[in-house]
Amino acid sequence: MLIHTLKKGLEQAGLGLSRHRIDLLCKLLPALIQTRSVNLKKLACVLPGFAHIDSHYRRLQRFFNSGLSPSIFTQLIINKLVTTGQAVTLVLDRTHWQLGQTDLNLLCLGFVFQGVSIPLLSLSLQRPGNSHTREQKQIVRQAFSYLKGSTCCLLADREFIGKAWFQFLLRQRNVSFVIRIRCSSWVTLDDGQLRHLASITRY
Repeated sequence: MLIHTLKKGLEQAGLGLSRHRIDLLCKLLPALIQTRSVNLKKLACVLPGFAHIDSHYRRLQRFFNSGLSPSIFTQLIINKLVTTGQAVTLVLDRTHWQLGQTDLNLLCLGFVFQGVSIPLLSLSLQRPGNSHTREQKQIVRQAFSYLKGSTCCLLADREFIGKAWFQFLLRQRNVSFVIRIRCSSWVTLDDGQLRHLASITRY
């Protein structure tokens, strides 16, 4: 019943997916929750249906090799969870790991809903190391294009600092931000004094 309801909702959402891909997607989502894994072998073992596990596995491989972009779900998530003019909280972060000799380094932006960050957008950096301001601007601009009319608060860690980046955020209307900075940083106070951050944050 749950899969049928989900399938009907995705068909009405106009995602541009074929009936067969929507069917697999609706079976895949409960399997991800059940296994708590993204391993295709494990997922194939719990997919419903009479096909052999190897058939399920090959079907999953074809599904993920088809060039399906996660961004097609971004508008669906926004439409379902955000009302016009609603204040939203966004989280910007980066995740990096290696698959063999290949660096998988993704800049990710999520939407906070009931205390959980739901992924909206991601950008592959195609290299190890921190993201650049240009890439940070790119993913945030994409998010703002989906959230027109909403007031946004962006949360980010110490990686996401820099004069050009802060100036970009300050120029955005209806956007505030909370970003951690290193205690070794120097700040200029309202009276013009230059102070070491650690010296004014001790208790």
